[in-house]
Amino acid sequence: MTKLDKYYLQSIDRNLSQGEIEKAKREYLKVARDLLRRMNAKFDALNLKEGATLSHTETLLSIHVMTMMADMLASEHQAHEDRWEYAH
Repeated sequence: MTKLDKYYLQSIDRNLSQGEIEKAKREYLKVARDLLRRMNAKFDALNLKEGATLSHTETLLSIHVMTMMADMLASEHQAHEDRWEYAH
């Protein structure tokens, strides 16, 4: 989470160059994707019929990662839309 938070905060830091922001976004997505894959494997191994649950920490971690990911992807989408509108 420390790496994810660092890269996320860099990706929204308007004091950084566009290149630094893009690098932070790429690094965030690499780390987040790896974490999400590991979390997905854990979820797949849970047997809900036997009462398996996630810990509070796992639930909060999952929500935190997905919230940052959604914000970053929305930002990318908005930037794409802005470039398209400017070009036309």
